[in-house]
Amino acid sequence: WHYEGDIIYRPIFKLTPLIFYVDISKYNKGEYIKAVYKQYAKMDISDSDVLKIEDDLSAEITYNSTVVIRKYKWFNYAIKSELICLILLVIAMICNIIN
Repeated sequence: WHYEGDIIYRPIFKLTPLIFYVDISKYNKGEYIKAVYKQYAKMDISDSDVLKIEDDLSAEITYNSTVVIRKYKWFNYAIKSELICLILLVIAMICNIIN
């Protein structure tokens, strides 16, 4: 496990579960479909063996995983800024009461 910013990454092992968005985002569409076949079907396939629909689905899955990571990062920034604003509001209210 390692951290990059607010996101926790698990190292890719031979038996990485290929259903978590962080793991999927490390692959491109060709590598991902080959890894899925290798891990779940125990088959090594070439690029010519991949069907068009499998290629399209793996492209969509890998793209969506990068979008999810980006959204997660921005969501964390939003939560932190919201907490900072809330703390500043409480401090302002306390200062207003004291004066």
